[in-house]
Amino acid sequence: MYDGLTKVFDYALAKEMFFAALFVALF
Repeated sequence: MYDGLTKVFDYALAKEMFFAALFVALF
């Protein structure tokens, strides 16, 4: 598996987790 693809996937997952936590914190 390409390292770049894995890095992008990890970034997207982290961003999703961040927005989920932000949504829970606000509401």
